[in-house]
Amino acid sequence: MIWIVDDDSTIRDIEVYTLNSTGFEAKSFASGAPMFEALKTERPDLIVLDIMMPVMDGCELCNKIKSDSDLSHVPVILLTAAVGVATR
Repeated sequence: MIWIVDDDSTIRDIEVYTLNSTGFEAKSFASGAPMFEALKTERPDLIVLDIMMPVMDGCELCNKIKSDSDLSHVPVILLTAAVGVATR
């Protein structure tokens, strides 16, 4: 199961559709809060995070995931539609 976390519903829908149509199972979340709620009962094989989201961005979400010993093994991919060089 691949989880997509992106605040843009159009991008989220495209990602889930593409993954499902190529044989993967995907689930989406509009922000980190519902994803963390789902982590109480499920564990994905991979999490794809949008970098630019309000409230908690993808980098912050990734840090939160990786700092939790129960979740740190879950692979994370950071994804963005931004053009340019990151300045973190």
